[in-house]
Amino acid sequence: LFTIWSGFSICWAESARNAVHHTLLWACYCVFYLLIRQIVGRPRLLNQTLIIAGLVVFILGVACLIEYFSTSSDYSGNISLRFSKYAEAIATLWLIFAAMAIGQGKRHAVLFGAVGLIGWLGIILSLGRTQFLAAICGIVVFGVCVWLKSLRQISIKKTLVLSSLLILVTIFSQISLVTENSQQTTLKRFSGDEQSRLSFQVRLLFWGAALESFKLKPLIGAGADNFAQIYPTARKNYSDAHPDNQNLSFYEDMLPERTHNEYLQILTELGIVGAVFFAWLLGGIFYIFLSLRKKRLSLLSIASFAGICAFLISSLASSYSFRVPANGLCFFFLLALAAKSLRSEEGPDLKLAFGNLRLPAVCGLTICSLMLVFSAVRGASLMYLQFALSSSDEAEIEENYQKAMRLDGDDGIIRYYYGTELFIRRRSDEAIPQIRLAIDQGIATSISYFDLASAQIVAQRPLEAEQTFSESLRVYPRSVFLRTAYASFLREAGQTTRSAAEYEKALAVNPEQAKSWMTAHTAGLKSLTEQESRDATLVKAMDLKPSEGIYALLDFQRQFNPNLVRR
Repeated sequence: LFTIWSGFSICWAESARNAVHHTLLWACYCVFYLLIRQIVGRPRLLNQTLIIAGLVVFILGVACLIEYFSTSSDYSGNISLRFSKYAEAIATLWLIFAAMAIGQGKRHAVLFGAVGLIGWLGIILSLGRTQFLAAICGIVVFGVCVWLKSLRQISIKKTLVLSSLLILVTIFSQISLVTENSQQTTLKRFSGDEQSRLSFQVRLLFWGAALESFKLKPLIGAGADNFAQIYPTARKNYSDAHPDNQNLSFYEDMLPERTHNEYLQILTELGIVGAVFFAWLLGGIFYIFLSLRKKRLSLLSIASFAGICAFLISSLASSYSFRVPANGLCFFFLLALAAKSLRSEEGPDLKLAFGNLRLPAVCGLTICSLMLVFSAVRGASLMYLQFALSSSDEAEIEENYQKAMRLDGDDGIIRYYYGTELFIRRRSDEAIPQIRLAIDQGIATSISYFDLASAQIVAQRPLEAEQTFSESLRVYPRSVFLRTAYASFLREAGQTTRSAAEYEKALAVNPEQAKSWMTAHTAGLKSLTEQESRDATLVKAMDLKPSEGIYALLDFQRQFNPNLVRR
């Protein structure tokens, strides 16, 4: 029902492409679950599947470990960006292998323990706080359930050895005996450094915008996977409702992508109806375990339940969750393991449910084929975009952009890059509709708004440019970059009083950035560079925020007033 409702949302979603992708993804989850449910009911196939899952955990853990210790502390943030999504998969699966390592009479206990240990290290060294806390919660759930239901199944000696090793690697990975004092660690991320505070504040901003989005269409939502499309309007409403919120200063130059809370995103995109269906799914999962309370549970079943809990807890603050297919597959794999415990026999056969396998086989193949076609088209469009970005021949660039847009005309990224390319080639009239379309499709950063206003100014459309500035400042009311750009625009138009008022608003947010940006807008970046050595109150050009605004301003000034950038 959740998947079907996602498909219905194509009818009202701003981006039908995104809604189609979300629907196909969840349809593939359904197919995967039906297949893996049959596999885990057969011991030989289950063992082979567990070996594959163990290899996945081991490879991801080792890759994270190697990159962590081979990466400079200056780039440790890249590790978090790269491995947090994989840490969620590890946090979901690793307890299975820890459980098999401590079981009574289990073969290959050392091997299972090594996989669990490497998986735990991968979670820690990914620097993902959400995934780390989720894994801890999974351990607590596992420990409580084992204590209540299956204490006799574990080996005390093996449990003590594995627990000691987990504690030791956790301690040593966080102190200078293993890492340099300057190296980023999970513990430091919990200590409240600037990067960690920013991460938390950005989540609060996204959650606030998501709630505003929910208010727009509370019953049916904005459409599956359409948060990015409705984000500008939602953030505008949030800004109007909370004009003094300090968090509005963040994330003006980056795409929101997701809400960092799967449940809130479902409520935003699929409304109350979709949220009810999803809650029904989760309720069914917990009903499984309530129905097992009088049965003797295997360690594998308990570990599966704990892994599911870890995944669902991670989903409270993660931007990945079911949105990353690999993570969703881990969830449904554990769900199949848990559901297997409902039957004492080897699990249900699809024939019992469908009678004839021909219909489900045709449906499954059709769904997977559609996803392959969708992904192939998407991949081809991005390939042509890359060709356009890396080419130096103007005719070839144009041809590749046209091919990319014919394949995927709803992709805001392609439209944005094409629009900026047209602007740089002094084809502002053609650039304006492309950049406008990109903004409407979710590429609504302060940089894209500035690019649109720049094209409108160069094309001598001052009224449209003023409307763009007004719209952008409702979305980003604390953007010093946009506020000073608007002040400079008004000053050029002879509206000195309004210009001064906008500049005062920028000064109130950040006086150093405002003064420097205003100098860059009115006198040029070259003049700012010359003045910053004499005026300590000015911020250096390369320290201006957002940094991408520097290059957008240069592109504009080269056309609007070349004297400002001549050397």
